[in-house]
Amino acid sequence: KEGQFVYALSVAVLHREDCKDFVLPAPYEVYPHLFVNSETIQKAYEIKMQGEHYSFVDGVFKTDKTYYIPSNYSGFYHAHHPEQFVSYFTEDVGVNAFHTYWNMDYPFWANSKTYNMKFDRRGELFYYTQSQLLARYTLERLSNGLGEVKPFSYAYKTPVAGFEPSLRYQNGKEFPMRPEGSKFFKSFKTEVALAYERRIYDAIDLGFVFTKDGQKVSLKEKNGIDMLGEMIEGSYDSVNKQFYGALYNIMRTIFGHVTDPAFQYGVAPGVLEHFETAT
Repeated sequence: KEGQFVYALSVAVLHREDCKDFVLPAPYEVYPHLFVNSETIQKAYEIKMQGEHYSFVDGVFKTDKTYYIPSNYSGFYHAHHPEQFVSYFTEDVGVNAFHTYWNMDYPFWANSKTYNMKFDRRGELFYYTQSQLLARYTLERLSNGLGEVKPFSYAYKTPVAGFEPSLRYQNGKEFPMRPEGSKFFKSFKTEVALAYERRIYDAIDLGFVFTKDGQKVSLKEKNGIDMLGEMIEGSYDSVNKQFYGALYNIMRTIFGHVTDPAFQYGVAPGVLEHFETAT
C-alpha cells in the first residue's frame, strides 16, 4: 500500500508541528503515472531497462545523463472530441497538484478534535474552491465554443460525455475509460446519493439543518456556508454526517465507476476517484 503510505506521510508532515521544516517532493514527482500519459511512462520504463541500447524515437533525446521525453498532458496530442478542447486545463499538472495538496490540507476524514487539528472554515473553503474551479472551467469552455456545463439529472438519465484518460497504474492496469453517452442506472450508491441530495436541498430551502441529536441549526447565520460546505463534502466535522452523508465523495465514486456501477467485474478506480486526477 505505498499509495496509502505516501498520503499518510504527506498529511502528517503538513499538519504536525515537529515536521513543519520538512519539504516533500511534489506529487507529480512521487507518482508521475498519475500526471502524464501511459505512453510517456512506457518510454521511461524502456529507457530504464534498455539503457544505452534504447532506440531514440518520437523526439526522445539525451544530454549528459538526462533523458527528455516529450509529453503533452495526459491525453492525446490531437482533440478527437469537443470536450478535449479544454484538456489543457482539466489535465494540467499544476491544477491537479493543487487539488491534491488541497485535499491533504483539509482531509475530509479527519476529526479536528481527535487529531487536534484546526480546520478554519473548512466547509466554506471547500465550497469556494469548487466554485472557483467550476467558474474557471466554464470560462475555458466558453473560450473554446463549448457552451456552459450542462446540468446532470438522474431522473432524466442524462447521458455524459465519453472520456479516455490515457493513464495507467503502476501495476500495468489501465485507468477505465467512460464510453460516450454513458448513463447511470439504479443501484444502491445512486439511491444513497439521491437521498443525500434531497436532504441537502431541503436544508437549503428550509434554511436550517438537523444536528445529530435532532436540534435545528440555522444556515442563515455567519457560519452557514461553512456548515453547508462540510455537509456537501461529507467531512468528519459535518453537523450530521449520518443524515446528510458525503454527496461530493460518493458522486466521485459513481462517476468514476460508471462502467461497473455494481462493482461486479473488478474494474479499477476511475480518474475521479483519485485526488491527483479528479479535476
